Amino acid sequence: MKIVLESLEDLWFLYNRVEGKIVEQKSLRAKKLKRGDEIIKGKKVLRDIAIKVEKKQWENNKIKLIGKIVEGEDKNKYHSLYLELEKAVKMGQLSEKLPKEEDYKIFICLVNKEKALFGLYKFGKTKKLREISSKGRGEEFLKEVANNLKKENEKILIAGPSSIKSRVTNLAKKEMVEDSIYNVSEKGFKELEKRDVLKKVIENLREEKEKKMVERFLKEINKNPEQVVYGKEIEKNVERVKEVLVLSEKVPEYEKVLKEIENSGGQVKIVDSNKDYIKDVKKFEIVGLLWY
Repeated sequence: MKIVLESLEDLWFLYNRVEGKIVEQKSLRAKKLKRGDEIIKGKKVLRDIAIKVEKKQWENNKIKLIGKIVEGEDKNKYHSLYLELEKAVKMGQLSEKLPKEEDYKIFICLVNKEKALFGLYKFGKTKKLREISSKGRGEEFLKEVANNLKKENEKILIAGPSSIKSRVTNLAKKEMVEDSIYNVSEKGFKELEKRDVLKKVIENLREEKEKKMVERFLKEINKNPEQVVYGKEIEKNVERVKEVLVLSEKVPEYEKVLKEIENSGGQVKIVDSNKDYIKDVKKFEIVGLLWY
């Protein structure tokens, strides 16, 4: 099965289930070259490599996997792969279901002087919702497009020729992500899906969600301090913890207690240690909210 990791919780989920699995991913490895009777290492090339995982190592926002290559000219040789966010990986069936896919929605508008297409992007695909034709209306048409965008509550990505998309953004008086595109059709949606701009919008949405989670924990710390435990105190209250927030760089240090909390029915939330918005919880390293 092909997996694209969307969050640090996804990374944690696989971290606890990947040992002994066959994992395949594109990776750099030197190609063997034959010169007469001599076999030498050539230049490293990117290719699909599958290993049977023997060791794993959490490295902040990624996981290092070490194991023997299962097929090809380098069979039984050791190789390392990395599980990272937004990087595709193939592996065998899991006995448990993957965490629920993140439901990030992005409203997309493709516009030029002739028409505008509106679509909704979610779960990796864009569904066309409606279309407006200009019919030579010029500025009136652009105002109609802008009025449609004013009504939307989702994050908006607008794409089209530079002057037109910028004019619509100004008319809408609303913050939108802009990109250039000349193919204003359903093929244009497909083109955008392959670009980094969508990944950046999703990353921003993910950060907004993570920021709200951190704010919620800080609110509980200030409002109900008796219902909060920190650092090593969490180890004494494992069965009472309903939710725990830990910095990504501290996962190896608290790995044992995180597993115990999950086994007791608690939820594990991991936040990126490099983000500015976690500075107020960084001093705690790990924070647990109690059931009682």
